[in-house]
Amino acid sequence: IPERSSLGGLYAGLVNSATEHNLVVACDMPFLNRELLQHLRDHSDGHEVTVPKVKATYEALCAVYARSCRGAIERQLERHDHKIINFYPQVRVREITETTLRQFDPHLATFRNLNTPDEYRAALGRVDDRQADTG
Repeated sequence: IPERSSLGGLYAGLVNSATEHNLVVACDMPFLNRELLQHLRDHSDGHEVTVPKVKATYEALCAVYARSCRGAIERQLERHDHKIINFYPQVRVREITETTLRQFDPHLATFRNLNTPDEYRAALGRVDDRQADTG
């Protein structure tokens, strides 16, 4: 996809996937919670998107997408609309509430991403603190 947006990456992944449901996460999310991700997967049947929602915000880059979303995504890309959630009204979406998410990840660390050297250094400090607590 020439635009190289996250939506284009999602589309390319779904086009090339051999499975119907696909867990999609951003590459800058180092604190993924396995149980939370399993919950998303386990609740994706019958839906084309299973997406966490924190406050009023979808966590679109930590969600399960069905291959059947491809048509809606392709039409959106043809309009040069690159905002992932804009195709959601055309498909069946299951929202996973913040209350449910916090059962697996009380601090919602799964959704923290690292984009700067300062964020990376802060994350290293959090990892060191966790290791000291369990050491």
